[in-house]
Amino acid sequence: MPQTGAIYNSRLAIHYPYGQFALKSKGKPSVIAHQSTSGPLRIGVDHPALPGHFPGQPVVPGVLILEAVLAELRRRSPHLKVVGARRIKFLRRLDPGVGFELECGPLQAGILPFKCFCGGELLAEGRLLAGDA
Repeated sequence: MPQTGAIYNSRLAIHYPYGQFALKSKGKPSVIAHQSTSGPLRIGVDHPALPGHFPGQPVVPGVLILEAVLAELRRRSPHLKVVGARRIKFLRRLDPGVGFELECGPLQAGILPFKCFCGGELLAEGRLLAGDA
């Protein structure tokens, strides 16, 4: 059966240990002014990080879920600048190739809350520090 939705195998600039994210673009500003949902998002089964996490039974690392969230936000709102993250929680395992939905917004006082759901259950949640570039 063909899979629908976005598959993310790209790498964004994610710098440790402080959770700084380089998402910058030029142009007219756009703001996520209301709550919105995207999905399904998927981490491809051929992603290079999966064989080592964990051998024989791969699990999608939380950083790849976060990478997919950031890529989707950049796709939906290219002028949004994410500069950090707060209180990110990964609450259940995600198998490679399994879709998940992203719910985010609204952007208020530089904080963009987000939640990811898989099979109707909360997968991850957090708050991004964001604004318009």
